[in-house]
Amino acid sequence: MMNRVLIFSVLMAALCALASAGCPEGYTQRNWPNQHGNCYKVFKNAAWWFHADHFCRADGGWLATISDEDDGAFVNSFFISNRGYSCHDWYWVGGTDALNDGTWRWQQDGSVATYTNWGPYQPNNDGDEDSLIVNSATREWNDDKMYNFGLGAPAVCFVCEMYPTERQCSIVA
Repeated sequence: MMNRVLIFSVLMAALCALASAGCPEGYTQRNWPNQHGNCYKVFKNAAWWFHADHFCRADGGWLATISDEDDGAFVNSFFISNRGYSCHDWYWVGGTDALNDGTWRWQQDGSVATYTNWGPYQPNNDGDEDSLIVNSATREWNDDKMYNFGLGAPAVCFVCEMYPTERQCSIVA
């Protein structure tokens, strides 16, 4: 009898460990080659980059980071699959050169963007463009304005990213 309780407890602990991290409601955990398991959500309310950044932070995350080609393919595919009818081809991610013009960084951790996928003649900083917008049809990047005070910055949908959350798991033997 004691062996059965011990085996049951070990199995339950293993299952609990497997299910100990996940995504909050509305977010989807990444399941992609070389995955890092972060959670993603497409916000279907169009916003300027500055406001999109605020929405992601208020939700516990950040505008999505694209650190390599796999990330770019995943985020773009995720956006296309989840954008719905209210979003168009373009979406915000977390790149910015607002602190040092020409040095693109990811707002999540301040790391320099070593992988890029700029479209032709981009980034061009046309009129002080400090935020990164992606064309989902081509996956190419463009620099654009962070907000619109009569400057023509687009309000578009955006992708937020966050770390998985810890779930509590209790075992009763």
